[in-house]
Amino acid sequence: MEIGDDLVIKNSKPLETIQKKIRKQKNIFFLMSHQVISYGDIIVKPYKEYNDLILPFSPIFNKKVFNLVKGIDKNFIGVMFEIDLYLRMMQKGCKVIFSGLTFYEKKRSLLEPTLFGDYSNLDRKYFASIWKLNGVFNFNSKRKVNFFKKKDLLSVSQHPQGKWSYKSFILFYLMQSNFKNKILKIMRFDFPIFHKIYYSNKNNFLIKQVSRIIKYLFY
Repeated sequence: MEIGDDLVIKNSKPLETIQKKIRKQKNIFFLMSHQVISYGDIIVKPYKEYNDLILPFSPIFNKKVFNLVKGIDKNFIGVMFEIDLYLRMMQKGCKVIFSGLTFYEKKRSLLEPTLFGDYSNLDRKYFASIWKLNGVFNFNSKRKVNFFKKKDLLSVSQHPQGKWSYKSFILFYLMQSNFKNKILKIMRFDFPIFHKIYYSNKNNFLIKQVSRIIKYLFY
């Protein structure tokens, strides 16, 4: 399963709950999703954008199914890759079921950069190019998937590399965002050098005051 590190599980004995659900499955074609409460909103539900399909959240799935669809499409840089993966599994017959667990999403730390913020502009465009026809989602989409080379996975960086393809992080952030986000990033000091200064000195009185002002104005 793929899971974020900013989630809290409040269910008691979550592993036992999952094990019981898995044992009840009659075949390997399932995506065992968890429910998510993010700032009070229920996240896992039918989406009109995706023909009322339920897209699973951090589902548990059988490794044989993962191998059947041959893994992750490496053309995604940082986000949307999991949705693409789950949709390809669903095309093979995987049904979304629920584990009975509920995850609660915590608020992120001030000024913490996110993969979604960095790469959604690029990855959404790629996702649309492979899953949408004339701007409308097409579940029956078929295409050739560009997979990672497993033999080089731990030793060779495989394109696309996102921010790592730039020598300058500031150049990356400015070049890969629209005009509005360019201005906002500058005004929020939303660059790695300022993140480093903040995390190294966040107990400093002056840093605290500047952070509060930025949070009040932009978050």
